[in-house]
Amino acid sequence: MRLSACATPLQNVFRPQWPLPIAQQRCSIHLLRATFPGPDEHPLATPRREIKDFEPVTFYKNPSQIHIPLRNYDASRFLGKMSLEKALKKFAKPGKLLLPMPRQKDSWKYAQQYLFKPIDFKKITHRIKRNHPPKEFHFTPSADTSSFELSMAEIWLFLTKGIPVEIHVHKEGPRNAVEFKKMLRAKIYLRPDVILAALPKTSTIMIDPQTNYEKVFWVIRPPYQNEKGKMVKVHSEVKELSKRKYGNLAAPKTDENNGVGVENFMLSP
Repeated sequence: MRLSACATPLQNVFRPQWPLPIAQQRCSIHLLRATFPGPDEHPLATPRREIKDFEPVTFYKNPSQIHIPLRNYDASRFLGKMSLEKALKKFAKPGKLLLPMPRQKDSWKYAQQYLFKPIDFKKITHRIKRNHPPKEFHFTPSADTSSFELSMAEIWLFLTKGIPVEIHVHKEGPRNAVEFKKMLRAKIYLRPDVILAALPKTSTIMIDPQTNYEKVFWVIRPPYQNEKGKMVKVHSEVKELSKRKYGNLAAPKTDENNGVGVENFMLSP
């Protein structure tokens, strides 16, 4: 697994009851920024203009239709072949990743086997502050999963600090919808539901998976504190995304380069 992570500060990000001072912008948070643009941002500014290429993901198979050979955490014992749904219900826990086992030279004729492996937080040596901006993580499938494991440890820590995370899974090579779907179906451990199962229990997919058939991306957010001091799970913001999308499709195609700056970024409760 070859991965890169891109921190994307925005100038003024606010969450309910918790204002976050944000540093100078370095690169855009595509899905979050497109869904919650600044008040002075032009409808056709990048990345808002990109919304017209997004569509909801509908090609993931139901987990009850996927069957995986599963081993115990140290791979010493075969637990049997079971549906992904059963595996997640029975063995998935916050802090444990579903990962493919490394293949041996003579094992390619057999089905890919999986195991649940604890997230190793000791590998994260840097501190993550609560005033850190939301962050993107970009995953490109390959044979090595060590970078994915490291990123998942980081994602966990961001969420426990109350910081939203945006996840992108990219296709290698030119755009091809058939090959893209095939790739995502093969990389079971990169499914949104599988990733969410390994994260803090109170985490929620705030913006459901969207795709342009070059990548699939979604936003995970921790709960927020309401006026009474209680931690509340975030509701879906897909309707807000749709509103922005159809608003952009109806917008005049002029002055595309105006208003690219973001002055406000509101995540509603």
